[in-house]
Amino acid sequence: MDRIALVTGAAKGIGKAIAQTLAKEGIAVAMLDIDQHSVTNAAEDMCKAGLKALPVNIDLSDSAQIRAAVDKVVSELGWPDTIVNNAGLALGTPLRMYLKANGIRYLLSI
Repeated sequence: MDRIALVTGAAKGIGKAIAQTLAKEGIAVAMLDIDQHSVTNAAEDMCKAGLKALPVNIDLSDSAQIRAAVDKVVSELGWPDTIVNNAGLALGTPLRMYLKANGIRYLLSI
């Protein structure tokens, strides 16, 4: 049976490195990220290297998008054996300033 992993925040940085490491171990990787361009490029680069990667553009704060992403992953790869929840926010501002402006709900929804 093929192993399948789902990695959030997989377009860049730590998430991309995790996805690459898993794929090099022979695991098919669903790469989820809000940055469609970057996640598509990252997955394409991995596929060109002979690895199995599926890019999925998603806003993880939207439950309808989560359901659609899971349906896509299951349809194209199968049920994930592993989920790496790496997504987060790069605020570019102190957390207290962000929370004053936006509240904590969006931050916690990711």
